Amino acid sequence: MSDRWYKRVPYPILGPPGTRGWLNFRGVVGFFGLFGGYYSVQYISLSDATVIGFLTPFATAFLGRIILKEAFSRKEAYAAIASFIGVILIARPSFLFDSGIVHGVGGSSQNHIEQSEKMRLVAVCVGLLGVVGASLAMVSMRRLKDSIHVMHSVIFFTSWCLIISTFSCVLSNVIPGIPEASKVVWLWPDFEQLMGIIAIGILGFIGQVLLTMGFQKEAAGRGTLALYISIVFSLISERIFFHHQPGTLSFFGIAIILSSAIYVAVSDLPSVHCRFLTGSLRSC
Repeated sequence: MSDRWYKRVPYPILGPPGTRGWLNFRGVVGFFGLFGGYYSVQYISLSDATVIGFLTPFATAFLGRIILKEAFSRKEAYAAIASFIGVILIARPSFLFDSGIVHGVGGSSQNHIEQSEKMRLVAVCVGLLGVVGASLAMVSMRRLKDSIHVMHSVIFFTSWCLIISTFSCVLSNVIPGIPEASKVVWLWPDFEQLMGIIAIGILGFIGQVLLTMGFQKEAAGRGTLALYISIVFSLISERIFFHHQPGTLSFFGIAIILSSAIYVAVSDLPSVHCRFLTGSLRSC
């Protein structure tokens, strides 16, 4: 907020007229994009939830082409498919890799709770709902690229997350018939947990700012390909903080994802080089 006031951004709270509908839409669908991922990992393995979540770049590219009429080249499509294969090799979901240990991004089979097939199906559906919500949020950010300040998008997203989550927590304790396990009980965190929550908030805020800035400069389909890099950083963090050694397939997956990211990043360099040298693509 202080950043927007300092730069004297017009309409710092509600956003410019004509964009408020999209800003509210971005906030609401962004919440469901976040909620889908958190809910699904309660009832399915972390590796399965990871693979479902990484359907987002495909959905974003598809919706960006339909809603925004943005191009999504074959090169980018091939890179997206290759990156998704890399994610599968790293996450090794249980529905494809039948083993006694579930190798999720968290690296532990204790990161998920065994539930009935019914709850698993519900969790998969909610995870897919999260994919749609996240994809629509990214498309809306791209739609608003030149109309708003970065902080407008972040504030609307966090505000709607606060409103919907608070309302849901209250309803879970008021509506009769809700199982006790689904009701929200407030527990004051200890110092270590509090520091973790604060770190999540700060890093999440920085991530949202950078994500919004990225979509202001790059097409939706192409921009979401960068999300695949996050699983590489997850493995690095896992090694540093939890001392978990990735397997051979994980290294293959990392190599595929990084190669695909580099391929997409440099795919336009020849045309940029021609513009710099000649001022026109016709001379190349």
